[in-house]
This record gives sequence, structure tokens and C-alpha cells, in this order.
Amino acid sequence: MMLYDMWNIRLIMSENQLILNIKNILLLCITIAVYSMSDLFSKLASGCDFLSGLYFVYLSGAVLVLVLYALLWQMVLKMIPLNKAYIFRSLGVVYGLGISFLVFHEIITWWNILGSALVLSGLLILLSDSKL
Repeated sequence: MMLYDMWNIRLIMSENQLILNIKNILLLCITIAVYSMSDLFSKLASGCDFLSGLYFVYLSGAVLVLVLYALLWQMVLKMIPLNKAYIFRSLGVVYGLGISFLVFHEIITWWNILGSALVLSGLLILLSDSKL
């Protein structure tokens, strides 16, 4: 029996089949964004005096974000096979580039933009694959 759901990117052959649908992809992208936030806290901690109070605040923030990431990642893996979900971790590079620009005012080069475009192109190829 073939079903079609507006949230699904593909036709579903059965209800038991693991699929990539819009809700799962959004959860996956949010999970990777949460993971990228640990890099933000780590970078902030690196700018503080070692073992200072603010250092521990930022370090604690990084640990809490990683705990949240681990919980979200387990939720994702219940819905999406690991070989598909892991490819989305490459989005961390794109998120990290955005964080470095927005928070730390680092310069983005054309090479950074090209690399991010390649990452996003690869994800689009994955999503357009008829075997998902």
C-alpha cells in the first residue's frame, strides 16, 4: 500500500519504514545547531583566564549543550538511520561559519562560502536521492 503524507518528501511503502520527512530533517538540523553551540561556549571559555569563574561558566555551558545534543541525537537516531543522519553533521561546518561571523566578527572568505555551498549541495543531493 502506498501512502502520501504532506510532511514526507517521498512516497512511503509502509508505515513501519524509516523515512526522512520534513519534521525529522528539522529536528536533525536543530540537533546539529545545538552541537555547534558547544563550539561557541568553548571559544568563549578560551578567551577567559584559565580556571577563572567565567571560564567555568562557559565550560559548564559547553557541557550542558553537549548533554542536550546527546539526548537530541538519540531521538534523531530513532527516526533516521545512522548512515543518513551522520551526513547532516557536515552542517556543523556551515553553522560554525555563521557563529564565527555573527558572534566573533571573523572574516568569511570566498573559500569559506564555496566550501559551505559544497556542503549544502551534498545535502541536497542526498535529499533528492530516490533511495531515501
